[in-house]
Amino acid sequence: METELIAQAVILLISLGALAKASQYVIENAVVLARYFRISEATVGFVLISVSTSLPELSVALISSSAGEGALSVGNVIGSNIADLTLVIGICAFIRPLLVKKRDMMEIMKILLITSIIPLVLIYTGNLDKFGGLLLIGIFAAYVFYVSRKKIEMEKDVNHIRRPQALRAFLLFSGGIVGVLLTSSFAVNSAVTISAMTGITKTFLGATIIALGTSLPELAVDIQAVRRGRYSLALGDAIGSAMTNLTLVLGVTALFNPVIISMSIFLTIMLFLLATNMALMYFMTTSNKITKKEGVMLIALYVIFVLVTSGVQISVAHLLPIQLPF
Repeated sequence: METELIAQAVILLISLGALAKASQYVIENAVVLARYFRISEATVGFVLISVSTSLPELSVALISSSAGEGALSVGNVIGSNIADLTLVIGICAFIRPLLVKKRDMMEIMKILLITSIIPLVLIYTGNLDKFGGLLLIGIFAAYVFYVSRKKIEMEKDVNHIRRPQALRAFLLFSGGIVGVLLTSSFAVNSAVTISAMTGITKTFLGATIIALGTSLPELAVDIQAVRRGRYSLALGDAIGSAMTNLTLVLGVTALFNPVIISMSIFLTIMLFLLATNMALMYFMTTSNKITKKEGVMLIALYVIFVLVTSGVQISVAHLLPIQLPF
């Protein structure tokens, strides 16, 4: 057992290293595509990268929903969103203060806040069914269409990208995304195996490892973006991934089966998600950057979320005759 545990740890480390390398290709070529299509980096982060890096959550949604375990997908989506908005942005801000373009970011944050409330209402009223799923997918499609049409003025200089360069960038970008998804999948599987072998509870696993694991693409991509000074790209990805999860991923989940969830756990994690949204909006409005201190506060908020949610899940598990699905 000890040998297998060491082997899984090695696989995890190799996967994380490969994940970081693949994310470099994503960032470099996303910037090229941004210049070619004359759209802002925040938009590229939302439309291209965030949707691609949300594929792990989408995969979990498809598998769990087809098996009638939609509550697992809901827990993963909301847990991943809180990880994106606290841990991912917090770590990035700790590495380097994030400069904020308020015009780009605040609009996306307001839309995110609205799309955080809509699933809350749908689940609370028992309407996260096929109709609710179509509504969420429609919201996602409408906003992607809107944000994709927002061009920016760019000077005609030597940095203008020609079509052959853009095509090459698209191919490398696609290959990088595939690499990110594959390596993150290996990393998640290794983390789950390690957790099972070391006796970590399923409740803690669902609240941390699974949600954090499916957020690995965002974390890897955004760290690389921050190191290259692409702050809008990083923020656009983290915030865009959260919105993608709440609309596209939850919408797909509801299309397969109506979602039935433990309301006490759901309300706890949704309150944390709304609190996270408000905290992030406050940090963005106080100055033109998210500081290292604010990054530490976001990381601390994630730790509190894990502790509180684990406590609530354990309490509910003792009250119910069957084990909760997440």
